[in-house]
Amino acid sequence: MDATCCFYIYIDKFYNRSLFRCFFGTKRGRAVDISISFVSSIIQAIPPFVLAVLILFIGAIKLRIIPLGGAYPVDMEPSFSIDFIISVIKHALGPIVAISIPQIAVWILAMREIHHK
Repeated sequence: MDATCCFYIYIDKFYNRSLFRCFFGTKRGRAVDISISFVSSIIQAIPPFVLAVLILFIGAIKLRIIPLGGAYPVDMEPSFSIDFIISVIKHALGPIVAISIPQIAVWILAMREIHHK
């Protein structure tokens, strides 16, 4: 990685942190702030593997919007086609959401605290 790429990644992270601070830290004490803090605290306390089971139950069994397992359908041949890529992305949504949601909750709580110190 060259220095220019590192600089752009740093600027992007700084910009995203600033946006999170502004959005989640300015309305302290209001109903929206209290509810966001409450929900973030609960989500952050749920282990990712428990959240993954909940996402599978809701998303795959109840709503049928994500596949139940595997990296791609058994009847599909791996290839560099748009159908295969979409299928892999669809199969990856469950794990991506299960890992991202607790991290976003932690990030929201951290940005609120940093903004008010």
